[in-house]
Amino acid sequence: MSTERGAAAAAAPAAELQDEEPAGAEFFRRRLQRAMAIPPEQCDPAVHSFVTSVQLMQAADALLPLTADGEPALTPDTLAGQQAEVQALALAVTAFYTGADIVQWEGMQRLGTYCLRRAHWAHGSREAA
Repeated sequence: MSTERGAAAAAAPAAELQDEEPAGAEFFRRRLQRAMAIPPEQCDPAVHSFVTSVQLMQAADALLPLTADGEPALTPDTLAGQQAEVQALALAVTAFYTGADIVQWEGMQRLGTYCLRRAHWAHGSREAA
């Protein structure tokens, strides 16, 4: 049965695979909801770092819009686009260090996808030049 699933996943178009929820996304959302319900003065350091790292990744995610096709919406050769990328990556690095024991979640996956596509885009533009 798992072989059939593997074959089906391999045959699925890339767009369909991209729309699938990452493993553990529902667990992550429940965990975040419970953590955010705790008053700040009652949070232990682990809960506080978890919530803070998620908030930092959400802020980074908001700085890097994607088009409907999933491509970076910001033009890489504009100052605004470059500043947004640097700010988002700085927020992401801070989030990683703030919550070092936190598993990857969908915002981190999206940021990784953005960075890979942006790098591919930059590489393609260098070849054309």
